[in-house]
Amino acid sequence: MSEHAQPLTASRLCLIPRLIPAPQALLKPCRPIGLPSKNATIVGVYSGAMVTELNYFANLLHPLSDLVPLTVHVINISHKEDKKKGTSTSTSTSTSRSRSRSSSRRKPSRLFNGELGQNNNASTGGGGGDIVPRNVSPLSVLTIGSAFLTIGLLVWSILIRDGVAVVAILTISAASSIVGLASLWEPKLTKRALSSRVPPGDLVLRTRKGAFLVIHCSEEIARELYIGTEECSYTIKSGVFPALVGVGTLLLMIAVVLMGNCEWVMQLAIGVSYILLNGLYWCAALLPARWHWNLGRYEITGEDPRKLGNYTEALWEAIRAASKDEYGRKRGDRYSTDWVQTSSAAPKTPAWNNWLKEAEQHVNDGTEDWNAVEAWQKLQKEEEAEAGLSPMGIIRRTTEKAIGLPLNENV
Repeated sequence: MSEHAQPLTASRLCLIPRLIPAPQALLKPCRPIGLPSKNATIVGVYSGAMVTELNYFANLLHPLSDLVPLTVHVINISHKEDKKKGTSTSTSTSTSRSRSRSSSRRKPSRLFNGELGQNNNASTGGGGGDIVPRNVSPLSVLTIGSAFLTIGLLVWSILIRDGVAVVAILTISAASSIVGLASLWEPKLTKRALSSRVPPGDLVLRTRKGAFLVIHCSEEIARELYIGTEECSYTIKSGVFPALVGVGTLLLMIAVVLMGNCEWVMQLAIGVSYILLNGLYWCAALLPARWHWNLGRYEITGEDPRKLGNYTEALWEAIRAASKDEYGRKRGDRYSTDWVQTSSAAPKTPAWNNWLKEAEQHVNDGTEDWNAVEAWQKLQKEEEAEAGLSPMGIIRRTTEKAIGLPLNENV
């Protein structure tokens, strides 16, 4: 149940009185202030902003587990409502033509859950303005099913005139509603407060295994999903929360005592019901977490990932991809590779610094056949030669020259 605690209490269905397995998982002394994140380095290509964790909803859209080492992925994330309103970045005829050409090249990303834009509308009625739980999801089905199961147990206990079982079922059902109310919340994403001009929101995500994900998006989406924080906005204030948890705990203990004094038939029925619910919730925990959330407001398109032979090639490919916009065109007159050093994607050595300068120059010149590995090897050899090191690391220069003292030719 601990895996389901947050998505379960994000829906108002958690207020329905019912039996829930392991209700103590919701009886916590404090509530989380945010959603769980994953370790990854994310940097703004043009903004320079950097974070070292991937937010929860962004990981649902493109899971880190899907990123293969030494691969480069390029995706475009946009708001569906923006497209419905006809929003565009340019009104020129040439832009419209290039957009139609690029749309034929780009397709919904199969690797990164491109089906979200199709399936969500069927189950929720379309993308809304916020991220909310799906109306039809594994947890919502289990919630409704457990409510009907609770009603069936209650009717059965009434028919066999087991008053203790009636009170026990009502008590534990009330406890689940109270605990659900205490933990009821909704996601709060970071929004832009001002409408000032900002740089493009393009980002580059890098994993420790050398996989790169180039994300073309607006500054609004960059703040919502990546740079900003994902907070939990609770319906009940912090001062009332401990009182509700205390009442829920008391009712739960009373219900446990009452269930131990029911007729053996009802004890067996309640026990089997809890075993069944435990198994179903355990199966639900094995399903993808994105099935519980309506992410239909976002549309993802992308290209097939490219597998590279080594990290240098992957970095060069990521630099090239980050220099273009979502339509595959070069963005701006001059492109900078500062984001590489900002995110520590390359070591800060003279050879790597010179390599980045060459890479930046080749990107701006539009060079397609530059051999990044050979260029780095050449620069590395030059650095070793300047340091006076042979391939085996032996100093070849005189002691005076090595330590920077002037040579005395007369000695």
